[in-house]
Amino acid sequence: MIADHVRSALMLISDGVRPSNEGGGFILRRLIRRVILAMRLLGAEDSTFGSLISVSRDAMKGVYPEVERRFDTILRVAEKEEQAFLRTLSAGTARLDSAVGSAKAQGGRLSGEDAFALHDTYGFPIDLTLEMAEEACVDVDQDTFRELMAEQRQRARADAKGKKSGHANTEVYRELLRDVPTHFTGYTEHTTESRIRGLVVDGAEASSAGAGQEIEIVLDATPFYAEAGGQAPDTGRITGDGFILEVSDVQSPIKGLSVHRARVLEGEVPAGAEALGTIDVRRRLDAQKAHSATHLIHAALHDVLGPDAVQAYSFNKEGFLRFDFTHDEALSPEPARSWRRSRTWPFGTTSPWRRRRWRWMRLRR
Repeated sequence: MIADHVRSALMLISDGVRPSNEGGGFILRRLIRRVILAMRLLGAEDSTFGSLISVSRDAMKGVYPEVERRFDTILRVAEKEEQAFLRTLSAGTARLDSAVGSAKAQGGRLSGEDAFALHDTYGFPIDLTLEMAEEACVDVDQDTFRELMAEQRQRARADAKGKKSGHANTEVYRELLRDVPTHFTGYTEHTTESRIRGLVVDGAEASSAGAGQEIEIVLDATPFYAEAGGQAPDTGRITGDGFILEVSDVQSPIKGLSVHRARVLEGEVPAGAEALGTIDVRRRLDAQKAHSATHLIHAALHDVLGPDAVQAYSFNKEGFLRFDFTHDEALSPEPARSWRRSRTWPFGTTSPWRRRRWRWMRLRR
């Protein structure tokens, strides 16, 4: 198990994955921590991952030479994660010792609540809790622990489902999908004529909606971009015979379906009616600019910090962008200053005035 997990961690870090609490980063973190726990159970108290991953590198470099080329970075990431987890184990051990002392004074049974708090708050694995409690001749209420873990997972699943849709139950959207995805026309059109496939009011499908109501509306075809890829959704209006809706958000609660969140400004909206969707073009263009800017930032980070600066998250809307990235070392102003000093005249042949201004701006920096 140790050899398999170390090899998997080696390849994941080489491919650019970094330990985190979600996605592939979470898998990598679990692999590294399981190795550390397994080594601890075998009697190793000090750092061992560096030695283990070096052996794995030597075994794999013949087929995957990149693991040797990138090994300095791989080792730095792995050892940093190991040290962080060892600190977690140290803090959790102190908390567990206190809980075990209390359990002995109250009948020799560690409560499921204490075991869950160690796991949830301190990141202390239940396997290690069970082993250390057994050494201290203390029983652990595993049934309560499992119940609390199941409740936490259930809450997490409900939150994940309801985060974008606004409702944990997505069955109504599956009924509206009907195996026919929403046709997105926004790459070539800013307005699109379509038909209202369905209306959702308070989480249930409705036949119509009146003025003042907040609704969700599904069209057969739409120019509205649903939030995805770190770019904010489009806004605009949907109009038809006797009704006007203002669209404030567009999401895709299930794959293939665009759901417009809108407010009925005028008239009554019937399901099945013909409608014209029109996006706010200026907002779309400004969001696209912000999206392009994140790619420029990513390129600049690679230029300044190197290829280990990897994008983790981005969000773009009009007048705003957010760009999160991972890097293996703390940042300082100096690399950016050195990079700016190394830049040459970027504008080609142009007026002497622009050249003088460029030199002046560099001096100010």
